[in-house]
Amino acid sequence: MAVALEQLPLALCLPAWPALGIAMAVRRRHGSGPAARRDPVSHVGLAIQALGFGLGFAIPRPSDAPPSHAEAILFWLGVPLAWASAWIAFQAVRVLGRHWSLEARLLPGHRLVREGPYACVRHPIYSAMLGLFVGTGVSLTPLPVLLVASGVYLLGTRLRTRSEERLLRRQFGDEYVRYAREVPALVPWPRPTSIP
Repeated sequence: MAVALEQLPLALCLPAWPALGIAMAVRRRHGSGPAARRDPVSHVGLAIQALGFGLGFAIPRPSDAPPSHAEAILFWLGVPLAWASAWIAFQAVRVLGRHWSLEARLLPGHRLVREGPYACVRHPIYSAMLGLFVGTGVSLTPLPVLLVASGVYLLGTRLRTRSEERLLRRQFGDEYVRYAREVPALVPWPRPTSIP
């Protein structure tokens, strides 16, 4: 029974992945359309992000060593982090509507989305995917491996965000520059407001 209890946090986190995947696939069908502009660099970033996930999931924690009390607490904290992150990612995809895509692209009539999760961070899907990965990984992957894998994911994310932001700056100009100045990229840190 103790082994089953130790594995319960991971068992509770894992269903968040297919739940989010199905939700994204359903939204993807409603969001297809010909792109006005694309940036293929985003594909390289996507491959690096996938490499980070693969690394994190390929090297599991040793199963013969029971977790310490602190590790067990961390495992349980990962469960709400994983599910909250999946919810945020789904909300971001929902708010994007037809503009959502795996690649960096702009559709004809594209608008700058600033509501929902996009009011807190410019790239909430990438933030949420990192949260889902870490929430699951704390109970699956040795911490040093999880840190390296998260770093690889963030490297891929950096390539993708730069690719997307190039397109958005070209399309929306000063409107996007103001948005980028007001809203952080991945972590919703409070920014000081300037006094007129």
